[in-house]
Amino acid sequence: MEWAPGAKSLSIFGDFNDWDREQYICEKNLFGQFTITLKATDGEPVIKHGQQYKIQIEAPDGTKHDKNSAWARYSKQDAETTLFNGVFWDPPKEYKWVCPKPLITDI
Repeated sequence: MEWAPGAKSLSIFGDFNDWDREQYICEKNLFGQFTITLKATDGEPVIKHGQQYKIQIEAPDGTKHDKNSAWARYSKQDAETTLFNGVFWDPPKEYKWVCPKPLITDI
């Protein structure tokens, strides 16, 4: 879900679909929220852990702009373009902390 009330359209794309900006077009509701559900096929998610993605916003004048999602938990810089891409972060195993939480004391 992304909030872009002034946008005409919004899509999600990335290395999971060969950077095709037209394949996954989101639906807009009355409040300017764009949503899409990418359903798993054969038990495999469409976007897997570690894959890169962006969103494309079409402005009211028809111009299209790529941006990172406001909800991206992690981003990675492309060495060729020096631009950042969002990275879908959903590890299959939960990280187990090995060190205890530090004590917070008043100074």
